[in-house]
Amino acid sequence: METFANNVLRPMLAQHGFSVADLTLYCDPAGVNRGEHSDLGGIAIMRECGFEAVPPARLPNNDTGIRLEAVHHFLGRTVGSKGAVQIDPGCVNLIRSLGGGYVWSRRKIGAEYMDTDEPAKNNHSHIADAFQYMCCGLRFGGDQNRVAGMAIRNNRFGEYVPMWQLAGDGGGEGLC
Repeated sequence: METFANNVLRPMLAQHGFSVADLTLYCDPAGVNRGEHSDLGGIAIMRECGFEAVPPARLPNNDTGIRLEAVHHFLGRTVGSKGAVQIDPGCVNLIRSLGGGYVWSRRKIGAEYMDTDEPAKNNHSHIADAFQYMCCGLRFGGDQNRVAGMAIRNNRFGEYVPMWQLAGDGGGEGLC
């Protein structure tokens, strides 16, 4: 996650004239939990890299219905003569996900297949979920209470310090 933040996301933002301070990352609420390979969750890692990362507010138990309502709220609105959400044509995967790739999972019950109340985990589910978190965050804000007491390992005075610098290995300057 740290490598992605520093070697992909930060340079991409800079390339388009943005800084880390220009955005808020609305993340999967599970990102507050300890990671599989780290003592920190994804949200804490992004925060220690200098990003404002928070789970969306008003999203108890990661409720799919609330997430979908937030998406419908923005996709069903117009501002002036344009849609409230405009997706760049280059966002092909998101367009495909919203265009029918994000589907309900099916379960065989007897001789019939029935839709369940959970989305299918497929190539489209992660990007559609991320879009839902963004819409929830824009609609309801971030849940600051869930990140208020979050431990940050190496954030000194609000400035990002790469872990390899803290280890003292003399690796030189980082991107941050």
